[in-house]
Amino acid sequence: MEMYVGTIEEDNANWWAILTDEGDTRKVKEISLQATMTALEVLEGQVDEKVAAVVEEAEVAVEEAFEMVTDTILDDADEETQEQAREVNESLASPGAPKAMFGATVPIPGSWTHLSVCGPITSVPLPRVKQANVVHNMKLYVVAGCYAGRALSDIQVLDLETSTWSRLALQGTPLPAIISHQVVVWHNKLLVVGGFAKGITEFEVYCVDLDSSTVSLLQTEGAKPCVRGGHTITIMGDHMVLYGGESIEPGGAALGDVYALDLSTKQWIQPDIKGEYPSDRHGHCAAPVGDFLYVFGGGTNSGCNNELHCLDCKRDVLHCVFDAATLCLTSMSGALRLDVSLELQGWMLKGRVSLDLTSMSG
Repeated sequence: MEMYVGTIEEDNANWWAILTDEGDTRKVKEISLQATMTALEVLEGQVDEKVAAVVEEAEVAVEEAFEMVTDTILDDADEETQEQAREVNESLASPGAPKAMFGATVPIPGSWTHLSVCGPITSVPLPRVKQANVVHNMKLYVVAGCYAGRALSDIQVLDLETSTWSRLALQGTPLPAIISHQVVVWHNKLLVVGGFAKGITEFEVYCVDLDSSTVSLLQTEGAKPCVRGGHTITIMGDHMVLYGGESIEPGGAALGDVYALDLSTKQWIQPDIKGEYPSDRHGHCAAPVGDFLYVFGGGTNSGCNNELHCLDCKRDVLHCVFDAATLCLTSMSGALRLDVSLELQGWMLKGRVSLDLTSMSG
């Protein structure tokens, strides 16, 4: 318990005021949850029975505190709020429906709703940044990331049908604590690609078999890309295409190279790209449409941009499609559609233009 309290104090020095009438009791869940989960992360792999019992006791205490605060908030609410809470609970009682927190309104089309999850609050992942996410078979996989300046090595799973969080019990090769990586799905496997980790010297690909939760380091042939983060990874057929990113050197120079990993042979290749290259970039986004890879935005050595580029992966031709004053990317029934306001040198195109890229992929 002493370790648990110490962890709370590290997360928030005013924890006691928050947990009592002197502070805002609505914050009890957030502060207690972060402290408990931090303790679990710190103790992972080195927990004996005595420590495990203490952590379990702490989890129960957090659950009880959260229930108490929830009851207090609703007891103090006016009749209209309590009635609203009852209506929300009834409307969201069906299996798979999103759960609302503290009497939040029923989800309305076109509006944001703060969702809670089922199960113990200690199952909720730590807050984090620079993680990688992917959706597969109605599950959201959140891979590693950074919390409070510390890199993580976990894989958290949100079941989108039951609104429950769980953590993969990983086996095999330890997944490194990593940030600024990418994750994609290939044949019911997660491929965790690149990123920054302590002591990293090579660009690596880790394979997570979702049937067995087994992690393995993918053994590849050929010249690998240099160590990087902030790149994009796109599955195109049996190839995994890497573009751009930021180098690990001090200052993090932007990169603009293209690599492809043949997933059937595990061979890295660097295509002979024709055409005018875009400026080097990291933190961009990429989307495949047929044989084309569309890349938008990102940070360059001179700032961020709103350029859209297209790589013809069949003919290995890279060309700039246009510089857009305004660009909005939207997914519509599997088609990538772009609504663009354009003003090009030599061309003046006013109003808005809609391009259905599915018609361009043949």
